[in-house]
Amino acid sequence: MKIYYLCSSIMPLMSANSLQVMKMCDAFVEAGHKLTLYCRKSLFDYSDDHQFYDVENIFKIKKNKFPQIRGLGNLFFYLAN
Repeated sequence: MKIYYLCSSIMPLMSANSLQVMKMCDAFVEAGHKLTLYCRKSLFDYSDDHQFYDVENIFKIKKNKFPQIRGLGNLFFYLAN
């Protein structure tokens, strides 16, 4: 099954939420699914997000800037992907 995992977490960032998202994506792929993660872009750039979170490099990560429009930011972010 193809899964598009949409989250408003900032990647990479040392927070419980972003770690949980990466571990969940890793588990979906290990269960045999193809996955693409859509998330918010961090202010700093890290060369390998999979290594940052200690997960296998087996799914795609697509990052975009997140508009700062209260209430509509999520909608614009997901429509842009």
